Amino acid sequence: MLLYIIRRILLFIPALFFITLAAFFFNSMMPGDPVMRLLGAESERQGSSFSNQTQYDKLRHELGIDLPLFYFSFTNLAAPDSIFIVTNASHKKMVQELSSETGNGDAVLSCYIKANNYLHTHDGNSNAVAIRKMLAVNSVDELHVALKNLSIGNADEEFNEVLKSWNRIDANHSSWKKYIPVIKFHSHNQYQRWLFGNDVSFRGILKGDFGKSLVSGKNVSLILKEKLGWTIFFTLGGILISLAIAIPAGVYAGRKINSGFDKYSSRFVLLLHSLPSFFTATLLLMLFANPSVLGWFPASGTGPANETATGILQWLQIHIPYFILPLICYALASLPFILRAVRSSMADELDKDYIVTARAKGLSEKRVIWNHAFRNALFPLITLVAWLFPAMIGGSAILETVFSIPGLGLEIVQGITTRDYPLIIAVFTFTGILTVTGYLVSDILYMLADPRVELK
Repeated sequence: MLLYIIRRILLFIPALFFITLAAFFFNSMMPGDPVMRLLGAESERQGSSFSNQTQYDKLRHELGIDLPLFYFSFTNLAAPDSIFIVTNASHKKMVQELSSETGNGDAVLSCYIKANNYLHTHDGNSNAVAIRKMLAVNSVDELHVALKNLSIGNADEEFNEVLKSWNRIDANHSSWKKYIPVIKFHSHNQYQRWLFGNDVSFRGILKGDFGKSLVSGKNVSLILKEKLGWTIFFTLGGILISLAIAIPAGVYAGRKINSGFDKYSSRFVLLLHSLPSFFTATLLLMLFANPSVLGWFPASGTGPANETATGILQWLQIHIPYFILPLICYALASLPFILRAVRSSMADELDKDYIVTARAKGLSEKRVIWNHAFRNALFPLITLVAWLFPAMIGGSAILETVFSIPGLGLEIVQGITTRDYPLIIAVFTFTGILTVTGYLVSDILYMLADPRVELK
């Protein structure tokens, strides 16, 4: 059994790799500047401004955005190796244009770094103003005109060195290099950092660190940890309630095909399947949480604001009324699928020859149904439940929003509304891993239900 589990885990490693790869590229393609979002959120909390370019560059370096995107990139011979270190969008365009025209990308980038460092250390003097104008050009001709208006030889040696480096670029052109395609490899890159972290400010997703929320500034992993408990509680609780109802009902319907119970249960399942979960939740709230109708249960939340429970029994007494309506909705969402799967699978198994043989041997009907037919009918049910758990985690966004449950579903809705991309990507990655884990668990359950599976 252990060898079987190890073999199945090894088969899922490529799937996990592609999940992390897809999550990373989705994250890198998200619009907007994450540095500005984080600085804006931090400044809003502190009531200050963030005009400091050094602060911007420092956070950009902490986030790893100044690194190449992946282990390799397709470019041309003229392009610089580390264009990601250029933070200003117009400056990046200027470096790319000059690299393409001159064919000396690394030299252009080196000159740009010298000019940019000069601006940081001498911002405000006349030479800095002149260099700022020089960095605003978009072509070699414009650079030539800008350099013509500047003179080498004043007392500022650092300024002279900047001008000399740019003059050398203007004098040595190798524009043919932009027509030579190359593959450049990057040992240090954003994807590697995203996976393994940098052991300073970010530990990497393989260690459970998904970075910071762009809205709250909190660690996304802490947000998931705080919210995940309620989502698992209601999702798992709903599935267990569904199984407790659907298995005996499905087995009985499978035994009594076309009976009254089978017909009415099929109609009931069809009705449940046709009702969207948000409509069912709203209907239950209108009937059972509306003081004008019945008002038996609270309308939202998971408990009173000021909880004073002194023990587990008192805690349950306080919170159970808040749990009943959401758990009913979660159970009704999965009940139709499970009941129909059990009913169909049982009906198929009871028509097989081994059931006739078991009955001919004098086995009791109860033993025939539960020890033989139901055991073989488990396979479709195992497959369904393995798929249903991650599906209900994703679908919990609707029910958690309707019932104001502080879980992962409500958090992802708020994250989409506020464009909190690290949080969205973290939930996407977590759901993908959960799906792969569900299939792994289903494989193990297959083997427990029928040991012959291991031989296959």
